[in-house]
Parts: sequence; C-alpha cells; structure tokens
Amino acid sequence: HSVNEYCLGKLHLPNSFTPNNDGINDVFKPVINDYVSSYNLKIYDRWGGLIFQTTQFGEGWDGRLFNNVVQIGVYVYKVVYNYYSDRGVLESKELIGTVSLLK
Repeated sequence: HSVNEYCLGKLHLPNSFTPNNDGINDVFKPVINDYVSSYNLKIYDRWGGLIFQTTQFGEGWDGRLFNNVVQIGVYVYKVVYNYYSDRGVLESKELIGTVSLLK
C-alpha cells in the first residue's frame, strides 16, 4: 500500500473449525487487520441460546460450553465490528453467518 492509500477495517471468519486439540484450527476466531478498532463476537446454538461472547482481540471460541465440548453441528455467529472510514468517521458493520464445528 502506498502512503496515501487508505485501508478499510476488514474482518474475516472461517466457515468451520475442529476443536480436537491437534493444534490446527482448534479455535473459531476472526482474522482482522490493524484497521479494526473493536469487535463483539457472539456464538449461538440452534435454539438461539448465546453460548459464547468476546470483545477481546485474539480470543475465540474453543467449541466449549461450561467446559464441555459441544456437539458436532452448525452454530450461528454474529459479529459487530468498528473501524475508521477513509473520512476518519467511526463506522460499524455487522456480519451474521454460520460455522460448522467438526471433529
């Protein structure tokens, strides 16, 4: 990027993860660039119950609820994140999608 080129805050979430303690893809968490100023990630079960939430960069869901690994399946995420636009205005964006927990 050139000095004059502006980068928007970007946040990406994978569509699956495998919390099997093999050290590969064990945690579901956003991949963000340096232009994201804050975020709130929530994970819901199929009945709409909130099972995980974080606002901490680098923290993600390890597939557990009350220290027990949840069932294989599809879970809903909602993430709201903030970034500064090229005009210096704090913008907010919301993403809703699903993630598959595999073993």
